[in-house]
Amino acid sequence: MIRTAIMVGVLTASTASADIAFWFWTVSDTGDEDGFIEPGESALLSLWVGFDPHQVGFSEAGPYTVTGDSRWTAGTIDAFENLLDPLGAFGDGTLDDSTNTITDIHHFQLSPFFNMDYNHNNPIRLYSIRWTPASYRVGVIQLQSDAPDPWIYTDDFGDRTLYSASGGFGTFTVIPTPATTAVLAFGMLGLLRRRRVFNAESV
Repeated sequence: MIRTAIMVGVLTASTASADIAFWFWTVSDTGDEDGFIEPGESALLSLWVGFDPHQVGFSEAGPYTVTGDSRWTAGTIDAFENLLDPLGAFGDGTLDDSTNTITDIHHFQLSPFFNMDYNHNNPIRLYSIRWTPASYRVGVIQLQSDAPDPWIYTDDFGDRTLYSASGGFGTFTVIPTPATTAVLAFGMLGLLRRRRVFNAESV
């Protein structure tokens, strides 16, 4: 199960003729797959693009960059993969280990007439990352990708048009274990009770 815990956008066209694409992230994890990153788990992140109006399907986009905030930079990218590069022309991008920035990501597939394995999905999943936090201190992690305007095929033979893109920003959450959360909650409850007793005795 993939939990859509990162910001997900809804495609809305300002006019009936507008060609719009929206980039968004989804998150799961290597543990219970609830999308919240607990101790011992790594985040499984997927980057998608959806387009409206629907056409034959995705053609090309890029190059673009993925980056994040200070907690993203402090963690570790264990794996990253370009999920739409069937010709092997672009590779998975270039990782800078010091910043966890991935550059030069590019996607392309031949049109359906020339491609027996053409991916018609809309939205289409384009990129994946496995990321492990430096610490499991509770907090929100921010990441973002450029949102390059994608080329979309309008027929099976290779005619295509350029869509206007937006999005690419997302957040997900690192939390303590449920047991730790319960201990913190009981500790706060005890503190509140002591304060009430103190206030009652002071009256």
